[in-house]
Amino acid sequence: MLLLEKDENGNVLTGSVVVDNVKNSFIYSQKEVVAVSSLENIILVETEDDIIRYEDCYGRV
Repeated sequence: MLLLEKDENGNVLTGSVVVDNVKNSFIYSQKEVVAVSSLENIILVETEDDIIRYEDCYGRV
């Protein structure tokens, strides 16, 4: 199992990711640069084919 480190805002960022005011989120970029601003408790996955977004209103990310 691969464990990824969280940053000081509780985010796990993988790939080419730029964030501003983002908390407790998982953002994964496979190919493109992903820029995210002012979000909380989000799972965002960018692949070659699609972008998938899941918002967790219970804070379980």
